[in-house]
Amino acid sequence: MRRTVFALVVVSLAQVLPAAAGSLSSPTNLVGGAAPGGAASMASPACAKPGMPACMNDAATFTNADRMTQCQGEVRDYVDRSMAYLQCLSNEHQNAGQELSRNVDRFNCRLSGSRTCG
Repeated sequence: MRRTVFALVVVSLAQVLPAAAGSLSSPTNLVGGAAPGGAASMASPACAKPGMPACMNDAATFTNADRMTQCQGEVRDYVDRSMAYLQCLSNEHQNAGQELSRNVDRFNCRLSGSRTCG
C-alpha cells in the first residue's frame, strides 16, 4: 500500500492580526464608564466564521487514499476561508478602533467648549 504525505501551511496570527498597541489616541479627557442613557452599537458582525470540514472527524477518511485527497482539498479550502475570516476580523478591529478614536476626539473637543467639533 502506498502512503501519501499531506502537509498544511500554518500562518501565525501575528501575520494576520496587527498589534493594536499604540493604534488609538489616548482619551485624556474622557472619564471611564458609560454615561447614563448612552447608546451602544449592536451591529451584527460582517465576518462569517467558517466551519471545520466534517471529514477531519471521520475515521474512514484516513483509511482511504481517495477520501484523504478529497479531505485535503476541503481542509485547504477551510484554511483559506479561515485566513479570510481572520483578515476580516482584523479589518473590523481596526475600523472599530478608528471610530472609537474619532468619537473620543469629538467628545474631548466638545468638552473643551469648541463649536467646530464636527
